[in-house]
Amino acid sequence: MNDLTLYEKMPESNFPVRLLDYVEEPYRFSLHWHEHTEIHFIFQGQALLRCGDEQIALSENDCVIINGNELHQGLEGKCSYGCMILPPSFFDDTHIVFQRLNHDGVVADFFAKIYASFRAASSGYRHEIKGYTHLLVAYLAKHYAQETLSESLYLHRLQKLDKVNSAIRYINENYTEKITTAELAGIVHLSEGHFCCVFREATGMTAKAYINALRIRKASELLSHTDMTVTEAALCCGFSDPNYFARLFRKNTGKTPFSLKR
Repeated sequence: MNDLTLYEKMPESNFPVRLLDYVEEPYRFSLHWHEHTEIHFIFQGQALLRCGDEQIALSENDCVIINGNELHQGLEGKCSYGCMILPPSFFDDTHIVFQRLNHDGVVADFFAKIYASFRAASSGYRHEIKGYTHLLVAYLAKHYAQETLSESLYLHRLQKLDKVNSAIRYINENYTEKITTAELAGIVHLSEGHFCCVFREATGMTAKAYINALRIRKASELLSHTDMTVTEAALCCGFSDPNYFARLFRKNTGKTPFSLKR
């Protein structure tokens, strides 16, 4: 996970369709968000995706749509999949919210054609990809559009993500110190109760769980790459009680922190 921010700025491009092609690779990527719509199609294998507060199991010929401004993370799995990234401008400033998951032969056929063209890269392939993608989006909008957001509601959702992002940034910079939800709520100018709801809705976990997960990851790095003892690593990463750290470490990872020192 990016230690500064969860927002991912997409590279500038004159071509409106960005395609990534993964073959038999681990389905793991850090928690992040962006304004772009991201569509994954599983050609082979299985994967587990977190999108907002939902975990989605994916298998062959599944298509998952990550709407713009949604936090998402690849949790586990090994698969061959295509990743299509579309800027907001591709939708002519219409903020469509799509259903997240579909298993549709028509969608599968579009992805087969798009990636066959992408892999062949023959003359005119960029125009072919753009044409097929427009047809794909038209089909998805017709059959899998969940709602169309007004500009004001779209901006409201974006503002909520900005607040969560500010809290995450503060946690990442101060995880070695004591952090309370009241403190985080004050930073983003929300009541504590409202902040807890917004944070969980966006990340799928409580602020406390996120803080502990970050501390455990940082402690794991110290235990694996330094001569620190378990107690030293725990204290260095914000745990005041090494015994609590050991119990939480096992609960979160299925291992004991002592196993990293072997």
